[in-house]
Amino acid sequence: MSQVLFDNKNIEYGVRLLVACICGAIIGVERYKRSKGAGIRTHMLVALGAALFTIISKYGFEDVVCLENIQADAARVASNIVTGVSFLGAGLIFVRGDKVQGLTTAAGIWVTAAVGLTIGCGMYTTGFFCACFILVTQIIFHHGFFKGMENYSHSRVVISVENNDEILLKLKQLFQNKRITIEESHVKRHRNAVLTYTMDISMPVGILPLDVLKIMQECKEIKSIGL
Repeated sequence: MSQVLFDNKNIEYGVRLLVACICGAIIGVERYKRSKGAGIRTHMLVALGAALFTIISKYGFEDVVCLENIQADAARVASNIVTGVSFLGAGLIFVRGDKVQGLTTAAGIWVTAAVGLTIGCGMYTTGFFCACFILVTQIIFHHGFFKGMENYSHSRVVISVENNDEILLKLKQLFQNKRITIEESHVKRHRNAVLTYTMDISMPVGILPLDVLKIMQECKEIKSIGL
C-alpha cells in the first residue's frame, strides 16, 4: 500500500499540486494586502483546483483509454476549467454608478487558473514565471510606475459617517473641482448606524493629502477621517 501511495508518479503529482498552491499564494499576496475580495486562500484554491483537474484530465483515465472502442479527449476536462472559473470572476465584478470595479481581481483569478493548468501539465518553470509576472504587473501598475505619464498620485482614505448613503456623491462633487477621483470604495456597516468607507483616490500632482483632508472637512456628516 505504501509503495502505491509513494511511488514516483504520485510524488510527482503531489509536487505539482504543491507548486500550484505556492504560485497561487504568490499571486494572492498583492490582492490580500489591498483588501480585495479574493485573497491568498482564494488564489491558492483556484490554482490547486485547476492543477488537480488537469492531472485528472491527463492521467486519471489511463485505464479506460486502453480499452477497445473507447476514445478519450485529455483536453476536455482542462478546457472546462476556464468556463468553470468564470463564476468566481463574475462574483467579483461590481458596477457602481459609472465605475466598474473588480475587473483586475477577476482577471487575476482567471489567469491563476491558467497557472494551475500549466503546472498541472508539468510545466513548472512556465507556471512559476507567469505567477511572478502577474505579481510584478499588479505591484508596478498599482504603485504608479508610470506616474510621470499619468501625472497623478494615489492615496487611501478611511472615513466614518452616520448612516448616510449619499456621502460618496457629495464627496465626488467636492473633489470634482480639484480633479480628485475616487477610484474604488468599500463600505462597512456597523450596528450603531455608523458607516466606515475605505476609498482609494487619485490626485493630480501638487494636491497633497492635507488638501484632501481640508476638502473632506467641509462635509459635516463625516465624524472621523484617516489618511
